[in-house]
Amino acid sequence: ETNFFIRDVNNGSKLPFKIRPGAPDNSIYIDTDGDVGLGTNAPSAKLDVRGSAKINGDLFAKDGAAVGSSYYGSSNIPDNGLIVDGNSGFGTDDIESWDPNWGAIELGGTSSIMYNRGNGSYHASNNAYFNGVWRYKQTGAPAANYHQHNGEHIWRTASSGTEDAAITWTEGMRVDENGRVGIQNNNPSALLQVGTGGAVCNGTTWIDGSSRDFKKQIQDLSEADLEELMKVLDDVDMVSYLYKQESDDTPRHVGMIAEEMPDILASKDRKGLELGRHVGFLMGVVKVLKTQNEEMAQELEQLKAEIAAIKENK
Repeated sequence: ETNFFIRDVNNGSKLPFKIRPGAPDNSIYIDTDGDVGLGTNAPSAKLDVRGSAKINGDLFAKDGAAVGSSYYGSSNIPDNGLIVDGNSGFGTDDIESWDPNWGAIELGGTSSIMYNRGNGSYHASNNAYFNGVWRYKQTGAPAANYHQHNGEHIWRTASSGTEDAAITWTEGMRVDENGRVGIQNNNPSALLQVGTGGAVCNGTTWIDGSSRDFKKQIQDLSEADLEELMKVLDDVDMVSYLYKQESDDTPRHVGMIAEEMPDILASKDRKGLELGRHVGFLMGVVKVLKTQNEEMAQELEQLKAEIAAIKENK
């Protein structure tokens, strides 16, 4: 026979190893250090394949203990088609240097998924990688990150930066382990808390932050300021209305039209009303009316006394 082969006479004369005539140089090459090359005479790893590889079955790749590998029951047989203990790239030829405590998958472009083996933390990111510090993957693009840990879900963003430069995240939203939502607030104390100015919603009422801790340039209103509020009241027109999505038989609302409101009461885009301002405005108006009522009551008592005196002198 012209083939080179090894015959197993103890197993039915099967041929577990065969080389056909015409095989190219270095089809199989075993180096002095035991590295095996397929298609190369200079293998740089235990197995160095130069060319495409096809595997019909599972591929189990690990370095040391199979941290994070998946098994059926107590068996050490992997149940996945591919188990990789280490970082992987799909659709990319530029895998970043990740922190050794993390397992990362880079997904073409600038996207990545990573998992912390120690604490179970999970991240999905765009234009960001972590090697002890969060860094940009490319220049001139913003970064985004979703983080899940200890029952909390956190969404963060960062403006454009320079490749490999450190990222400074801005937290946009957080859902804590109790289901409370914070918008730019990392410690929400109500079902919904917006910013750090004390604005919260508990599901039935909306509470505007009003603590002295949240305010600056605090000044008492003068009598002239209060009188100015009364003038503003003259410019407020009340109307009844329905919202466009409501049916005609819906009970009518009573309120105001934002575009027609004085600046002190309307929202910046003049499409809504800032109810917190309305409360302060109405309290100021009520204070003026209370003062006027007290003055009128005093005048009335004085007039009563004068009338009584006139009657006595008749």
